[in-house]
Amino acid sequence: MKRLKSYILFILLLLVTVLPAQGHISRNMFMISNLNTDNGLSSSRVYSIVEAEDGAMWISTKRGVDRYNGQLVSNYTLATEMQYSDASGRNIKLTQDYHRQIYAYDNKGKVYIYNKVKDTFVLRCNLLNILGGSIVLNELLVDEKGKATSGWLWIKVFTACQLLLTGRKSFARKLKADLY
Repeated sequence: MKRLKSYILFILLLLVTVLPAQGHISRNMFMISNLNTDNGLSSSRVYSIVEAEDGAMWISTKRGVDRYNGQLVSNYTLATEMQYSDASGRNIKLTQDYHRQIYAYDNKGKVYIYNKVKDTFVLRCNLLNILGGSIVLNELLVDEKGKATSGWLWIKVFTACQLLLTGRKSFARKLKADLY
């Protein structure tokens, strides 16, 4: 038993002396860079970031959506009939579905889906036309059974009302909100 303790103590002392020499961290081990408007970002105001399956970073900004592949920034604008001023408060956010398809949506109720073939965002639905009135879209989720053309979109409008919208049928129904 005493011999076993000696072996364990010897191994621990060996590890304590060898590991710090291998684990030294220096400044040259990491590459740190700053992505900003000087590098091609469309705006300095960023609302959300999503990583695509190819490793590219999709960044939603005040002016649209940007894609950064580690070297280049590509800018995408979201088509709209309305001109938004900075005072109108248009916020663009990103989300992904179960298949890692990229969705962009704004707080005014427009939902876009990224079309890889055309390399552009296509308007999927405008909640303002479906629900009428004035809305503020806070969150968007696409369920795991959803598909790009017929999936269910879970949306959160204001803070107390959740709606469920199905694909191209423009069907909406109010769900009970949990206000706790």
